[in-house]
Amino acid sequence: MTTDEIHRINLVQAICLRPRMYTEKGTLAEVYDLLTDADARQPIAGRRANASVVATVQWLRENATDPTRVVDELLQLHGTNDAALKAICEFASTLPPE
Repeated sequence: MTTDEIHRINLVQAICLRPRMYTEKGTLAEVYDLLTDADARQPIAGRRANASVVATVQWLRENATDPTRVVDELLQLHGTNDAALKAICEFASTLPPE
């Protein structure tokens, strides 16, 4: 493989593609908490303000009918953690790689 063959991705894509690398169980709720909790053990948003994370969290909240129930609505819409993470990853793929 050459450097020209490397496909760069952003942080949200990396988290959604391998959620258990970043969270204990890899659930949608854990991933959402990781993206939104600035006071978490390893904060992603907030102080680090990663562009793909900020854009994705904004997109998730804007598309939820109740911004306090984003995870529940995603699970209801997509049926499983994996399907919901895939939908988030697809959105994140429209954002620039980092």
